[in-house]
Amino acid sequence: MAAAGCSSGDDDSGGNNTSGTGASGGTTGGTSTAGKGGSGGSGGSTGGTGGSSASGGTGGTGGTTGGSGGSSGAATGGGAGKSSGGAPGGGMGGTGAAAGTTSSGGAPVGGMAGSLGSGGAAAGNGGGGMPAMLVTPIKRSDTSYVLEFGDTYFEVNPAKGARVTNVHLKGGTNLLGAGMDADNMGSTFWPSPQANWTWPPTASASISNINDQPYMASSDDTSMTFVGTAATVVGLSVTKKFAADLANEAVVATYTMIGTAAGKSAAPWEITRFAQTGVTFFKSGGTVATAKPMAQGMDSPMTTDAAGCTWVKSPGTFTSTSSKDQLLTVNGAGGWLAHADSDWVVVKKFAATPANMIATGEGEIDIYMNNPGNSGNPLAYMEVEEQGPYGAVGQNMMVNWDVTWFVRKLPSGAMAVAGDQALVDFVQSLVK
Repeated sequence: MAAAGCSSGDDDSGGNNTSGTGASGGTTGGTSTAGKGGSGGSGGSTGGTGGSSASGGTGGTGGTTGGSGGSSGAATGGGAGKSSGGAPGGGMGGTGAAAGTTSSGGAPVGGMAGSLGSGGAAAGNGGGGMPAMLVTPIKRSDTSYVLEFGDTYFEVNPAKGARVTNVHLKGGTNLLGAGMDADNMGSTFWPSPQANWTWPPTASASISNINDQPYMASSDDTSMTFVGTAATVVGLSVTKKFAADLANEAVVATYTMIGTAAGKSAAPWEITRFAQTGVTFFKSGGTVATAKPMAQGMDSPMTTDAAGCTWVKSPGTFTSTSSKDQLLTVNGAGGWLAHADSDWVVVKKFAATPANMIATGEGEIDIYMNNPGNSGNPLAYMEVEEQGPYGAVGQNMMVNWDVTWFVRKLPSGAMAVAGDQALVDFVQSLVK
């Protein structure tokens, strides 16, 4: 079954340009004032170098007079600006940049770095350094396509329904969970509602072509694409594309449902499995839907509302080995869903779906936990799921749906416990 739920830049210190005269950069280069800027002094001779390096107001002053010598400093000025980036905003260098601005030659570089206070900006995307680099090749083998960049490792097996099989932080272990059944593992995609196809999804008369059969795989510089075959029972096929968003260190999953028969409708549905540990949470304010759990003979898990979120703590609390499995179904929960355990969190961001666009008998978010004692599956696992809008998928029609994954180590002070405000703040900083 399945278910789901809830809401530096470089500090190279541009240089110690204590020269009293900006003469080195210009014919007349702000002899004394430039000197005042120390780094700005150099600004006279190297324009931006001093000005930006000034990273502090010093450079600014220096640049003011030393600018005339900026012509030779233009190039260096840029470099200095980058060095002075020190602080993420690099703002202080901005004043120094004014020097460059005044400088006749170094204006373009020195001035820009300074005026924007961004000698630092040039130093690396607002102080965050250069975007992560993707490790190549993406194709590691016929059964392993990987997006690996920064601290993120994201692996898909095209031979197993293009399922996401391994997600972890650099140097860590797989964060995804699995039950005893080889199919109850990783992260997959189903068309919703579940009532439109028979259980289990691995049955050939069901959605096996979408769920677990091989997909045709390809890759380019930053993404990998998997094309599946049609599942007759629902009249559609699925294409999955996973792209590395290097600037934000995220993976953007784009699921495309393609109609292969007339008169069909469906909603997209992503099912992600974890071990039954940690906490799952989402923004509070959604409406709990009881129809699906009741129809599937399941109990509701215990929840807690705190820090503006609804929390489901695992493992599930089962009164006996014969207790029912647990399922929480929620609508209108804010467009993101997170699961945290130990020192990590996986966040999934998606477009919020209005309740009137949810497939009949389904929910925007499902969180499912099996009872190892009664399910014939002795391994405790859970499913963290979200669904998109229900609508027509006519013949040859294509419907796209995006889910953005963030895989992060928890920052200092944040804990994987229900109600932790630092954890909520961190997740909200990712999904904003």
